[in-house]
Amino acid sequence: MLNQTSWIPINLALASTLIFSVAGFAQPQPSPEVDQELLNLMRAMEDAAEHSNVRAPTGKLTNRLGHLITIEGIQHPKADSIKGGARQLLVDTVNGKKLPRPVAIHVNRFKIPPNERCILKGFEDGKMVGTPPAVFEAARELGKKVELAPQTHYHWSTQFYALIVVEPRPDPVPKEPAEPSDAPESSS
Repeated sequence: MLNQTSWIPINLALASTLIFSVAGFAQPQPSPEVDQELLNLMRAMEDAAEHSNVRAPTGKLTNRLGHLITIEGIQHPKADSIKGGARQLLVDTVNGKKLPRPVAIHVNRFKIPPNERCILKGFEDGKMVGTPPAVFEAARELGKKVELAPQTHYHWSTQFYALIVVEPRPDPVPKEPAEPSDAPESSS
C-alpha cells in the first residue's frame, strides 16, 4: 500500500506532464523511481478494480459505456416491422473487430438508410426501462391496485449515440448558383 508521501511525487509528475503537454512545452523527464512508482500505483488500482464488489453496467457492444467507439453494420432486416426500425442497426463490427454474431442496437441522432453499410462513431449508453417491481410491491403494501403499463418488463436497455457519420458519406451541400455580374458587359 502506498503512503501519502509516495503519492505526492506521482501526482506532481502527472500534473507537470499534463501541464507541459497541454501547453505544448517539452515535457520534463520524470526519474525512473517515479516511473516505477507510477506503474506500481496503476497495477494496484487495476487489482483493486478487479477485486471490487462495485460493477459498472455494460452494454451490448462494449464494456465501457460512454467511450468513443466505431461501429459498422446495416439496417435491421425487419426494420419495417419493428418499433423504431429505421433506427435499428445490425452491428457486425466494433472498433474494426468482427463480432461472433451481429447485435441489434437502437441508434440515436441518425436515421439508418436501407441497403447501405453504415460506419458510425459515437458511444453506447444505457438505462433501465419499464416499471420497477418496487412500484407493484408498494401498491400491494398500501392495498392499492396498480395496472400494468403497456410497457415491456423492467430491464436494462442500451442505445448508441452517433456523433460522427463516417459512411454513408453525407450529401455535399449544393453550391449556390453564381450571382450575375453587376459589371457592364464589354462590347467588341
